[in-house]
Amino acid sequence: MKGLDYASMQFWLDVAQIIVMLAVAVYTYLSNRSKANKDATEKLSERISEVNCRVSTLETKVAHLPDDDDISEIHEKINEVGKNTSQMSGELIAINRTLSLINEHLINNGHRP
Repeated sequence: MKGLDYASMQFWLDVAQIIVMLAVAVYTYLSNRSKANKDATEKLSERISEVNCRVSTLETKVAHLPDDDDISEIHEKINEVGKNTSQMSGELIAINRTLSLINEHLINNGHRP
């Protein structure tokens, strides 16, 4: 057996150590990247869940809003109330005029000795 070449062994030990360190670095990089992706995916999933809940709430509220037929019916009823108000306004003007004439008659002709 020849003598051991310690310089050669040291070289190959250094090469093996560099290869192991590079492998650990690559593994750490990939696992951290995977963990970061997983965290981002979980956050995104939570956000999507929150948005779905809000959309469901909005859909429920919109479902209870009046549709075109309901709005048309409300519009017709408002028009009817407006017509009735105009009619009552005209009647009140006539009543006011009649009361004024009665008052005038009582003031001018209502004194009997």
